[in-house]
Amino acid sequence: MFRSILVPLDGSAFSETALPHALALAERSGGSVTLAHAASSSEDVPWLEQLAERVRGAGPEVELHTAVLRGDPVPALHQFVVEQSVDQIIMTTHGLGGVTRAWMGSVADGLVRRTPAPILLLRSQDDEPSADLASRPRPARILVALDGSEPSEAIVPWAEELARLNRASLVLVGVVPAEEGFAGYLPPTGALDREMSAAAREMEGYLEGLAERLRAGGASVGVRVVTGPPPAEGILATREKAGAELMAFATSGRGGVARLLVGSVADRLIREGACPVLVFRARQHG
Repeated sequence: MFRSILVPLDGSAFSETALPHALALAERSGGSVTLAHAASSSEDVPWLEQLAERVRGAGPEVELHTAVLRGDPVPALHQFVVEQSVDQIIMTTHGLGGVTRAWMGSVADGLVRRTPAPILLLRSQDDEPSADLASRPRPARILVALDGSEPSEAIVPWAEELARLNRASLVLVGVVPAEEGFAGYLPPTGALDREMSAAAREMEGYLEGLAERLRAGGASVGVRVVTGPPPAEGILATREKAGAELMAFATSGRGGVARLLVGSVADRLIREGACPVLVFRARQHG
């Protein structure tokens, strides 16, 4: 499932902080890593092969490739993902200024909205990030945000495999916002409480059913239902309480969490989550 891993780079030290995560995943899955840069037709990119040599010098047990793509970054990278059957993209989400911020931020956003491969987005917490090519990050607990819909479950196989490779546990989270199910009116307090309680029980039953299927496959899985707060707040609070080191979610769904994840909620999870985020664009039907 993670046999072909793509790392988009822009020549900055910031973008290179994705490399330890890519090398760790490739070593555990037996996959390969491609370092890629999308350049104009006249741009010379000697740094890319120099970087590859530095990575090889760090001794990773992975097959390593480089690719200089010509054209606008998003369509060029998207075409590469499709033509080369890339299984996973791992990249940083923004830079410290100028070209880096524009390149990494807009490219990450564009790929999330169109690529068929899941994307692991990384946001450094350091002012001057640098990649430790010898490190191999290993999340111990992965939070999976779901809303009860089939599209939101598109992330589950990827999160399950990531947990297996890292020997991590999963926490399935469903948020039932206070306004969920109410179209423009506020029912009496008692009725609201009953509606919220019923929605929470339904969500818990759904998550427990999914958890049992995952446990049958050998996964360690917990379930959390949050009622009341907006989706982003509920997810972020649960991540902190659960001590999850990675969040995973699909970017489309029929309602609840997944409906809102494209846009401000997804942006907030990435900016404030204080951990890597695995995002997968679920296919739309109908």
